[in-house]
Amino acid sequence: MELTEFEEILDKRICALVDTKGVLIPAEAALDLAAVLREEFPRDTKAWLDTRLPHLLQDMLRQQIHNDRASAGRAQFSRAAALAEGGQPKALQQRLLDTKYVINGDYGQKSLGQLDREELKYVANDYTRRSQSNANRAAFFNALAKKVPIGKTVGDVYGEDVLRELYVKFVD
Repeated sequence: MELTEFEEILDKRICALVDTKGVLIPAEAALDLAAVLREEFPRDTKAWLDTRLPHLLQDMLRQQIHNDRASAGRAQFSRAAALAEGGQPKALQQRLLDTKYVINGDYGQKSLGQLDREELKYVANDYTRRSQSNANRAAFFNALAKKVPIGKTVGDVYGEDVLRELYVKFVD
């Protein structure tokens, strides 16, 4: 079987799982689906996994970088607080040079103290892009707030088609 045929089967099975009524627990459903695929299509499942593994690992690494960035502040503060309690009060001052930033489209990261000019430009452009996107979203929600009367909801005032047009106008 071609890889694309297997992916079509996989997509159909996943869609069927998502479309089921009732409670879907992704971790359990994934284990069950993996077992069924390994039984029904052992060679195709292995070939698909061999092809997808680098992408899956890349996604896992990106997610770990994201999680590390999200929790880094708490972990650093805990370490610094312990040092401060041990008689080093300056430990609570976060070192800006140690703050990590994503420096390219592949989610590579470096600390501020290691960034060169091009990497600094990438970081600045990324923040500019995100701020523009956030400003557009804010304009969308402000426009909705002006049109939705007190006591009503967005769903009371707008249908999906009109709402989609507004969203595209402001956000896309």
